[in-house]
Amino acid sequence: FGDSPRISVTKVPDFTGMNRQQANDAAGALGLYILPTGNPEVSYRVVVTAQSHPKDTQVPVGTTITLEFTDTTARD
Repeated sequence: FGDSPRISVTKVPDFTGMNRQQANDAAGALGLYILPTGNPEVSYRVVVTAQSHPKDTQVPVGTTITLEFTDTTARD
């Protein structure tokens, strides 16, 4: 229980496959910010395909995670 002091850090979630709203909600719930790059369209087809911090990385609350958004319907 008392092993670790209350430091404001959180684990980065796996944003892969989330649309912009889902990614924003997930980041906000953890006290993180997102910087969207790639496709600017807000659509259920435009989802995260890459992120600047790997899943489960410990980061300080308030960290900005860069997310690459791609239109998944554009693939063959």
